[in-house]
Amino acid sequence: MMGFDATFWALLLLTCITICSDNNFIVTTTHNATLHKIIKDNNIIVRGEFDFGAGLKGFVASFDPLVEHMLTNDAEVLNVRKDVTFPPIDYVNEVRKNTLHRATQTNVTYGLDLLDGIVDGLYNYQGNGSGVDVYVLDTGVKVDHPDFEGRARWGFPYDGLQDDNNGHGTHVAGIVASKTYGVAKLANIIAVKVINDTGKGTLSELLLGLNYVLNTHKKSLKQKSVVNLSLTGAPDDDLEKAISIMVDQGIAFAAASGNKHVDACTLSPARMTNVFTTAAMGEFGYIGNFANYGKCVKMIAPGIRILSTCVEEPFCLKTGTSMASPFAAGALAQAYSLKKFDSVKDVYKYISTCARRDVVKGKLMDTPNLLLKTPKA
Repeated sequence: MMGFDATFWALLLLTCITICSDNNFIVTTTHNATLHKIIKDNNIIVRGEFDFGAGLKGFVASFDPLVEHMLTNDAEVLNVRKDVTFPPIDYVNEVRKNTLHRATQTNVTYGLDLLDGIVDGLYNYQGNGSGVDVYVLDTGVKVDHPDFEGRARWGFPYDGLQDDNNGHGTHVAGIVASKTYGVAKLANIIAVKVINDTGKGTLSELLLGLNYVLNTHKKSLKQKSVVNLSLTGAPDDDLEKAISIMVDQGIAFAAASGNKHVDACTLSPARMTNVFTTAAMGEFGYIGNFANYGKCVKMIAPGIRILSTCVEEPFCLKTGTSMASPFAAGALAQAYSLKKFDSVKDVYKYISTCARRDVVKGKLMDTPNLLLKTPKA
Protein backbone atom coordinates (compact mmCIF):
# COMPACT_ATOMS: atom_id res chain seq x y z
CA MET A 1 0.00 0.00 0.00
CA MET A 2 1.29 3.44 -0.69
CA GLY A 3 1.31 5.86 2.22
CA PHE A 4 2.58 9.26 3.27
CA ASP A 5 5.50 8.79 5.69
CA ALA A 6 8.75 6.93 5.07
CA THR A 7 8.88 5.94 8.75
CA PHE A 8 6.05 3.57 7.99
CA TRP A 9 7.82 2.05 4.99
CA ALA A 10 7.14 -1.44 6.22
CA LEU A 11 3.42 -1.40 6.86
CA LEU A 12 1.47 1.62 8.00
CA LEU A 13 -0.16 4.21 5.79
CA LEU A 14 -0.08 7.78 7.05
CA THR A 15 -2.72 10.22 5.93
CA CYS A 16 -0.61 13.34 6.07
CA ILE A 17 0.74 15.12 3.03
CA THR A 18 3.83 17.26 3.38
CA ILE A 19 4.84 20.30 1.40
CA CYS A 20 7.29 19.55 -1.38
CA SER A 21 9.84 21.95 -2.80
CA ASP A 22 9.07 25.60 -1.97
CA ASN A 23 9.12 26.59 -5.64
CA ASN A 24 7.27 23.65 -7.21
CA PHE A 25 3.65 24.52 -7.99
CA ILE A 26 0.43 23.21 -9.49
CA VAL A 27 -1.38 25.97 -11.39
CA THR A 28 -5.02 25.53 -12.39
CA THR A 29 -6.58 27.85 -14.94
CA THR A 30 -9.94 28.68 -16.46
CA HIS A 31 -11.16 26.31 -19.14
CA ASN A 32 -10.67 28.92 -21.88
CA ALA A 33 -7.21 29.96 -20.74
CA THR A 34 -4.38 29.83 -23.25
CA LEU A 35 -1.69 27.96 -21.35
CA HIS A 36 1.01 28.77 -23.86
CA LYS A 37 0.41 32.51 -23.46
CA ILE A 38 0.40 32.36 -19.65
CA ILE A 39 3.60 30.33 -19.66
CA LYS A 40 5.34 32.55 -22.22
CA ASP A 41 4.27 35.84 -20.64
CA ASN A 42 5.68 34.78 -17.28
CA ASN A 43 8.80 33.09 -18.69
CA ILE A 44 7.95 29.80 -16.95
CA ILE A 45 9.72 26.49 -17.52
CA VAL A 46 6.95 23.91 -17.34
CA ARG A 47 7.31 20.29 -16.20
CA GLY A 48 3.99 19.29 -17.71
CA GLU A 49 0.49 20.38 -18.66
CA PHE A 50 -2.87 18.75 -17.95
CA ASP A 51 -6.37 19.22 -19.29
CA PHE A 52 -9.08 16.92 -17.96
CA GLY A 53 -11.88 19.10 -19.30
CA ALA A 54 -14.85 19.95 -17.06
CA GLY A 55 -12.94 22.74 -15.36
CA LEU A 56 -9.65 21.04 -14.47
CA LYS A 57 -6.85 22.44 -16.60
CA GLY A 58 -3.40 23.76 -15.83
CA PHE A 59 0.30 23.06 -15.59
CA VAL A 60 3.10 22.06 -13.23
CA ALA A 61 6.17 24.27 -12.92
CA SER A 62 8.82 25.71 -10.63
CA PHE A 63 9.08 29.48 -10.22
CA ASP A 64 9.98 32.20 -7.74
CA PRO A 65 7.63 34.24 -5.47
CA LEU A 66 7.43 37.10 -7.98
CA VAL A 67 6.00 34.82 -10.67
CA GLU A 68 3.70 33.26 -8.08
CA HIS A 69 2.35 36.73 -7.27
CA MET A 70 1.85 37.56 -10.95
CA LEU A 71 0.00 34.32 -11.62
CA THR A 72 -2.20 34.76 -8.56
CA ASN A 73 -3.39 38.06 -10.00
CA ASP A 74 -3.93 36.69 -13.51
CA ALA A 75 -7.65 36.60 -14.40
CA GLU A 76 -7.19 33.29 -16.25
CA VAL A 77 -5.57 31.59 -13.25
CA LEU A 78 -7.91 29.93 -10.75
CA ASN A 79 -5.40 28.68 -8.22
CA VAL A 80 -1.67 28.50 -7.54
CA ARG A 81 -0.83 25.85 -4.99
CA LYS A 82 2.39 24.33 -3.75
CA ASP A 83 2.99 20.78 -4.86
CA VAL A 84 2.83 18.04 -2.22
CA THR A 85 4.91 14.94 -1.87
CA PHE A 86 4.11 11.51 -0.50
CA PRO A 87 6.58 8.74 0.32
CA PRO A 88 4.32 5.97 -0.88
CA ILE A 89 5.74 2.54 -0.33
CA ASP A 90 3.79 0.83 2.39
CA TYR A 91 3.86 -2.94 2.25
CA VAL A 92 5.68 -5.88 3.79
CA ASN A 93 8.28 -7.82 1.82
CA GLU A 94 8.08 -11.48 2.75
CA VAL A 95 10.99 -13.96 2.50
CA ARG A 96 11.09 -15.73 -0.36
CA LYS A 97 -4.99 -15.24 -27.34
CA ASN A 98 -8.61 -13.96 -27.26
CA THR A 99 -10.59 -16.75 -25.64
CA LEU A 100 -13.53 -16.22 -23.34
CA HIS A 101 -14.31 -19.85 -22.66
CA ARG A 102 -13.86 -21.42 -19.25
CA ALA A 103 -10.25 -22.03 -18.27
CA THR A 104 -8.58 -23.69 -15.30
CA GLN A 105 -5.15 -23.09 -13.78
CA THR A 106 -3.73 -25.71 -11.43
CA ASN A 107 -1.37 -25.45 -8.44
CA VAL A 108 -2.31 -21.83 -7.84
CA THR A 109 -1.66 -19.41 -4.99
CA TYR A 110 -4.29 -19.12 -2.28
CA GLY A 111 -5.29 -15.70 -3.60
CA LEU A 112 -6.34 -17.03 -7.00
CA ASP A 113 -7.81 -20.14 -5.37
CA LEU A 114 -10.10 -18.00 -3.20
CA LEU A 115 -11.12 -15.89 -6.16
CA ASP A 116 -13.17 -18.55 -7.93
CA GLY A 117 -15.20 -19.38 -4.82
CA ILE A 118 -14.00 -22.97 -4.35
CA VAL A 119 -10.85 -23.72 -2.34
CA ASP A 120 -9.43 -26.68 -4.26
CA GLY A 121 -6.01 -25.61 -5.50
CA LEU A 122 -7.47 -24.54 -8.85
CA TYR A 123 -8.28 -21.19 -10.42
CA ASN A 124 -11.37 -21.42 -12.62
CA TYR A 125 -12.25 -18.33 -14.63
CA GLN A 126 -14.16 -17.25 -17.70
CA GLY A 127 -13.00 -13.68 -18.33
CA ASN A 128 -9.34 -13.32 -19.24
CA GLY A 129 -9.16 -9.55 -19.69
CA SER A 130 -8.46 -9.77 -23.41
CA GLY A 131 -8.73 -6.35 -25.07
CA VAL A 132 -8.68 -4.46 -21.76
CA ASP A 133 -5.98 -1.93 -20.85
CA VAL A 134 -5.02 -1.82 -17.17
CA TYR A 135 -3.00 1.24 -16.20
CA VAL A 136 -0.79 0.65 -13.17
CA LEU A 137 0.01 4.03 -11.57
CA ASP A 138 2.93 3.10 -9.39
CA THR A 139 6.73 2.85 -9.26
CA GLY A 140 6.86 1.55 -12.82
CA VAL A 141 6.71 -1.98 -14.19
CA LYS A 142 9.43 -4.36 -15.36
CA VAL A 143 7.66 -4.69 -18.70
CA ASP A 144 10.09 -7.30 -20.05
CA HIS A 145 9.39 -9.73 -17.20
CA PRO A 146 8.68 -13.03 -19.00
CA ASP A 147 5.49 -13.62 -17.03
CA PHE A 148 3.87 -10.64 -18.77
CA GLU A 149 4.31 -12.43 -22.11
CA GLY A 150 4.82 -9.19 -24.01
CA ARG A 151 1.49 -7.69 -22.85
CA ALA A 152 3.13 -5.02 -20.69
CA ARG A 153 4.34 -1.73 -22.13
CA TRP A 154 5.40 1.72 -21.04
CA GLY A 155 3.03 4.63 -21.00
CA PHE A 156 3.99 7.61 -18.82
CA PRO A 157 7.49 7.68 -17.27
CA TYR A 158 8.40 9.60 -14.12
CA ASP A 159 10.91 12.27 -15.18
CA GLY A 160 11.50 10.29 -18.37
CA LEU A 161 12.63 7.14 -16.54
CA GLN A 162 11.19 3.88 -17.89
CA ASP A 163 12.15 1.49 -15.12
CA ASP A 164 11.06 0.02 -11.81
CA ASN A 165 13.99 -0.20 -9.45
CA ASN A 166 11.64 -0.34 -6.49
CA GLY A 167 9.55 -3.39 -7.35
CA HIS A 168 6.19 -2.31 -5.92
CA GLY A 169 4.63 -1.58 -9.31
CA THR A 170 5.91 -4.78 -10.90
CA HIS A 171 4.42 -6.85 -8.07
CA VAL A 172 1.08 -5.05 -8.38
CA ALA A 173 1.02 -5.50 -12.17
CA GLY A 174 1.71 -9.21 -11.79
CA ILE A 175 -1.37 -9.65 -9.61
CA VAL A 176 -3.45 -7.94 -12.26
CA ALA A 177 -2.33 -9.81 -15.33
CA SER A 178 0.79 -11.99 -15.17
CA LYS A 179 0.63 -15.48 -16.67
CA THR A 180 1.28 -17.33 -13.42
CA TYR A 181 -0.09 -15.07 -10.68
CA GLY A 182 -2.46 -12.76 -12.52
CA VAL A 183 -6.23 -12.52 -12.32
CA ALA A 184 -6.87 -11.34 -15.89
CA LYS A 185 -4.28 -13.32 -17.80
CA LEU A 186 -4.66 -11.67 -21.20
CA ALA A 187 -5.15 -8.06 -20.13
CA ASN A 188 -2.68 -5.42 -21.27
CA ILE A 189 -0.55 -3.72 -18.63
CA ILE A 190 0.43 -0.09 -19.18
CA ALA A 191 3.07 1.28 -16.83
CA VAL A 192 2.40 4.81 -15.59
CA LYS A 193 5.29 5.74 -13.33
CA VAL A 194 4.17 8.40 -10.85
CA ILE A 195 6.45 7.28 -7.99
CA ASN A 196 10.24 7.36 -8.12
CA ASP A 197 12.56 4.53 -7.18
CA THR A 198 13.00 5.74 -3.60
CA GLY A 199 9.26 5.43 -3.13
CA LYS A 200 8.44 9.13 -3.30
CA GLY A 201 6.00 10.88 -5.60
CA THR A 202 4.16 14.16 -5.92
CA LEU A 203 0.56 15.12 -6.49
CA SER A 204 1.63 16.92 -9.65
CA GLU A 205 3.16 13.75 -11.08
CA LEU A 206 -0.01 11.84 -10.23
CA LEU A 207 -2.17 14.42 -12.02
CA LEU A 208 0.09 14.29 -15.08
CA GLY A 209 -0.05 10.50 -15.06
CA LEU A 210 -3.84 10.48 -14.79
CA ASN A 211 -4.08 12.99 -17.63
CA TYR A 212 -1.96 10.64 -19.76
CA VAL A 213 -4.39 7.81 -19.02
CA LEU A 214 -7.41 9.93 -19.96
CA ASN A 215 -5.89 11.05 -23.25
CA THR A 216 -4.80 7.51 -24.15
CA HIS A 217 -8.22 6.10 -23.27
CA LYS A 218 -9.93 8.62 -25.54
CA LYS A 219 -7.72 7.52 -28.45
CA SER A 220 -8.41 3.82 -27.86
CA LEU A 221 -10.82 2.09 -30.23
CA LYS A 222 -12.15 -0.34 -27.62
CA GLN A 223 -12.07 2.11 -24.70
CA LYS A 224 -11.96 -0.64 -22.09
CA SER A 225 -9.74 0.87 -19.41
CA VAL A 226 -9.03 0.13 -15.75
CA VAL A 227 -6.73 2.11 -13.44
CA ASN A 228 -5.09 0.59 -10.37
CA LEU A 229 -4.16 3.03 -7.61
CA SER A 230 -2.40 1.23 -4.78
CA LEU A 231 -2.05 4.51 -2.89
CA THR A 232 -4.16 6.73 -0.68
CA GLY A 233 -3.79 9.82 1.46
CA ALA A 234 -5.45 12.96 2.72
CA PRO A 235 -8.44 14.14 0.63
CA ASP A 236 -7.51 16.40 -2.26
CA ASP A 237 -10.06 18.26 -4.40
CA ASP A 238 -7.98 18.32 -7.59
CA LEU A 239 -7.21 14.61 -7.40
CA GLU A 240 -10.82 13.66 -6.75
CA LYS A 241 -12.07 15.92 -9.52
CA ALA A 242 -9.63 14.37 -12.00
CA ILE A 243 -10.70 10.84 -11.07
CA SER A 244 -14.40 11.71 -11.25
CA ILE A 245 -13.96 13.18 -14.73
CA MET A 246 -12.19 10.01 -15.83
CA VAL A 247 -14.89 7.75 -14.39
CA ASP A 248 -17.48 9.76 -16.32
CA GLN A 249 -15.41 9.03 -19.43
CA GLY A 250 -15.72 5.29 -18.80
CA ILE A 251 -12.49 4.52 -16.93
CA ALA A 252 -12.86 2.17 -13.94
CA PHE A 253 -10.71 2.67 -10.83
CA ALA A 254 -9.51 0.08 -8.32
CA ALA A 255 -7.89 1.55 -5.20
CA ALA A 256 -6.39 0.27 -1.97
CA SER A 257 -8.20 1.12 1.26
CA GLY A 258 -4.94 1.81 3.11
CA ASN A 259 -2.96 0.14 5.87
CA LYS A 260 -3.28 2.27 8.98
CA HIS A 261 -6.40 0.58 10.37
CA VAL A 262 -8.47 3.76 10.19
CA ASP A 263 -11.74 4.61 8.50
CA ALA A 264 -11.16 4.59 4.74
CA CYS A 265 -13.82 7.30 4.44
CA THR A 266 -11.26 9.79 5.76
CA LEU A 267 -8.85 9.20 2.87
CA SER A 268 -8.65 9.81 -0.85
CA PRO A 269 -9.23 8.20 -3.28
CA ALA A 270 -10.42 5.44 -0.94
CA ARG A 271 -13.43 7.46 0.21
CA MET A 272 -14.75 8.16 -3.28
CA THR A 273 -18.06 6.51 -4.17
CA ASN A 274 -17.01 6.13 -7.81
CA VAL A 275 -13.82 4.25 -6.99
CA PHE A 276 -13.73 0.49 -6.26
CA THR A 277 -11.93 0.51 -2.90
CA THR A 278 -10.55 -2.79 -1.63
CA ALA A 279 -9.36 -4.00 1.78
CA ALA A 280 -7.07 -6.99 2.40
CA MET A 281 -7.57 -10.43 3.93
CA GLY A 282 -5.35 -13.47 4.47
CA GLU A 283 -5.31 -17.13 3.52
CA PHE A 284 -7.34 -18.23 6.54
CA GLY A 285 -10.21 -15.85 5.93
CA TYR A 286 -9.47 -13.01 8.36
CA ILE A 287 -9.40 -9.38 7.33
CA GLY A 288 -5.95 -7.85 7.82
CA ASN A 289 -5.59 -6.10 11.17
CA PHE A 290 -3.76 -3.30 9.34
CA ALA A 291 -6.40 -2.73 6.66
CA ASN A 292 -8.41 0.48 6.61
CA TYR A 293 -12.08 -0.28 7.05
CA GLY A 294 -15.57 1.14 6.85
CA LYS A 295 -18.51 1.80 4.58
CA CYS A 296 -16.38 3.34 1.83
CA VAL A 297 -14.73 -0.04 1.20
CA LYS A 298 -16.46 -1.84 -1.67
CA MET A 299 -14.83 -5.26 -1.40
CA ILE A 300 -12.30 -7.44 0.41
CA ALA A 301 -9.65 -9.37 -1.52
CA PRO A 302 -6.50 -11.39 -0.74
CA GLY A 303 -3.66 -9.12 0.34
CA ILE A 304 -1.49 -10.97 2.86
CA ARG A 305 1.62 -12.87 1.70
CA ILE A 306 0.75 -12.52 -1.96
CA LEU A 307 3.13 -14.09 -4.48
CA SER A 308 3.67 -12.12 -7.69
CA THR A 309 6.23 -10.83 -10.16
CA CYS A 310 9.34 -9.04 -8.90
CA VAL A 311 12.31 -7.09 -10.20
CA GLU A 312 15.41 -8.59 -8.60
CA GLU A 313 14.05 -12.13 -8.63
CA PRO A 314 11.30 -13.73 -10.71
CA PHE A 315 8.69 -13.81 -7.94
CA CYS A 316 8.33 -12.66 -4.33
CA LEU A 317 5.81 -12.25 -1.50
CA LYS A 318 4.38 -8.94 -0.34
CA THR A 319 1.62 -7.91 2.07
CA GLY A 320 -0.70 -4.90 2.10
CA THR A 321 -3.88 -3.49 0.63
CA SER A 322 -1.63 -2.56 -2.30
CA MET A 323 -1.82 -6.25 -3.14
CA ALA A 324 -5.61 -6.47 -2.68
CA SER A 325 -6.41 -3.61 -5.06
CA PRO A 326 -4.91 -5.27 -8.17
CA PHE A 327 -7.04 -8.36 -7.54
CA ALA A 328 -10.03 -6.05 -7.95
CA ALA A 329 -8.45 -4.37 -10.99
CA GLY A 330 -8.01 -7.79 -12.56
CA ALA A 331 -11.63 -8.71 -11.85
CA LEU A 332 -12.77 -5.45 -13.46
CA ALA A 333 -10.70 -6.31 -16.53
CA GLN A 334 -12.28 -9.77 -16.60
CA ALA A 335 -15.74 -8.24 -16.48
CA TYR A 336 -14.99 -5.91 -19.38
CA SER A 337 -13.79 -8.86 -21.46
CA LEU A 338 -17.03 -10.75 -20.78
CA LYS A 339 -19.76 -8.14 -21.08
CA LYS A 340 -20.58 -4.67 -22.34
CA PHE A 341 -21.46 -2.09 -19.70
CA ASP A 342 -23.19 1.25 -20.11
CA SER A 343 -21.22 2.89 -17.30
CA VAL A 344 -18.46 2.33 -14.77
CA LYS A 345 -21.12 2.23 -12.08
CA ASP A 346 -22.64 -0.79 -13.83
CA VAL A 347 -19.38 -2.75 -13.87
CA TYR A 348 -18.84 -2.01 -10.16
CA LYS A 349 -22.34 -3.27 -9.46
CA TYR A 350 -21.70 -6.40 -11.50
CA ILE A 351 -18.51 -7.22 -9.59
CA SER A 352 -20.32 -6.65 -6.28
CA THR A 353 -23.16 -8.94 -7.36
CA CYS A 354 -20.66 -11.72 -8.08
CA ALA A 355 -19.02 -11.46 -4.63
CA ARG A 356 -19.21 -14.09 -1.91
CA ARG A 357 -21.09 -12.76 1.10
CA ASP A 358 -20.45 -13.08 4.84
CA VAL A 359 -17.40 -15.34 4.60
CA VAL A 360 -14.64 -12.97 5.80
CA LYS A 361 -13.84 -13.24 9.51
CA GLY A 362 -12.45 -10.76 12.02
CA LYS A 363 -13.34 -7.21 13.04
CA LEU A 364 -14.80 -5.65 9.91
CA MET A 365 -15.79 -2.31 11.50
CA ASP A 366 -18.68 -1.57 9.10
CA THR A 367 -16.72 -2.92 6.13
CA PRO A 368 -19.10 -4.75 3.76
CA ASN A 369 -18.52 -8.49 4.15
CA LEU A 370 -18.01 -9.10 0.46
CA LEU A 371 -15.17 -11.31 -0.79
CA LEU A 372 -14.07 -10.69 -4.36
CA LYS A 373 -15.01 -13.45 -6.79
CA THR A 374 -14.24 -13.88 -10.47
CA PRO A 375 -17.09 -12.62 -12.67
CA LYS A 376 -18.92 -14.94 -15.04
CA ALA A 377 -20.61 -14.31 -18.36
